Amino acid sequence: MLRKFLLLFLFISPLAAVETEETAPSATQQEQMLEPIDYKTQFQKLLISIFIIIILILIVVYCIKLFSSKQTLQLNKKNLIKVIECRSIGHNTTLFLVEVGGKKVLISESKLDVQRIASLDPIITDETN
Repeated sequence: MLRKFLLLFLFISPLAAVETEETAPSATQQEQMLEPIDYKTQFQKLLISIFIIIILILIVVYCIKLFSSKQTLQLNKKNLIKVIECRSIGHNTTLFLVEVGGKKVLISESKLDVQRIASLDPIITDETN
């Protein structure tokens, strides 16, 4: 049934296109075809549209970064495990300073595994610049 419908559609669609081509354009369409095209105005509209799209993309990226950083801060406030700092030390290796139940732990993460490097004394405090 579906094959018959598709075959019928394929045979009828070119005929429908031929019929529409034979109809004469209306008077307003003829006037529009005769008017000269102002390329300068069209180019300005294009540039304005591209500028607006770029601005919207930048706003979306800013909002995503803002909400993701707020979410990380909220997770650190609510949970027992807090990520204090993370640093990339290689192509696929990262160091994490994590606070778990009041103790600070230094952890390394790589493609192959996650290792605890050291437990730090609670004497170490966050430095503010």
